[in-house]
Amino acid sequence: MKPLVIILNLYFIFSISNSVKGQSFPNLEKWSLTEINGQVKIDIKLSSGNICYGIDVYRSIDSNNFVYIGGIPGFCGSLAEPTNYEFVDEKPVVNSNNYYYIDFGGLGTSPILNIVINKINTNGYRISPNPSSEFANIYFLNDNLNEFEFVLINNIGGIILKQNTNTAFITINVNDLLSGIYSFSLINKSIPQIINGSILVMH
Repeated sequence: MKPLVIILNLYFIFSISNSVKGQSFPNLEKWSLTEINGQVKIDIKLSSGNICYGIDVYRSIDSNNFVYIGGIPGFCGSLAEPTNYEFVDEKPVVNSNNYYYIDFGGLGTSPILNIVINKINTNGYRISPNPSSEFANIYFLNDNLNEFEFVLINNIGGIILKQNTNTAFITINVNDLLSGIYSFSLINKSIPQIINGSILVMH
């Protein structure tokens, strides 16, 4: 009797899978990307009632041309309860958008999500774009999410902008600034730490 039960169970699983194959994507309770030490952690939570065969992960830098980067083999999901899965992209493309989607075998695909992985230079920051003409994003190390004060200074030592953040980047509007080189400081409000740098504005 046991072999017959296994066969019937497999037939039931494939029947469920094929019945939802036309969906654009399955029910996802969680689908998120997180950067951890230069890698991308992908968290997936399938709602109950979703059954698939294999989880394949695809990545792109232009949101159009995707390549397979790995996956989780075997049956996935559960008819009875939500199921969690985790995948780590150990080699994302640095200083670029990384777009991801998941192919759930026989169940459909996830929506596309993207994340930017920034490689900080030896001075402790990175600016994109640089030169800047409208907006400038300044990325820096702030793993503990401390509060930083950003101070922008012109070429005669005058303070022209102050702004606080508790993230690992700050965006500034340079539309109204004259073309030239500006100095800045990022001051950690929690510990003695100052990151000094410069930004080129060009209109």
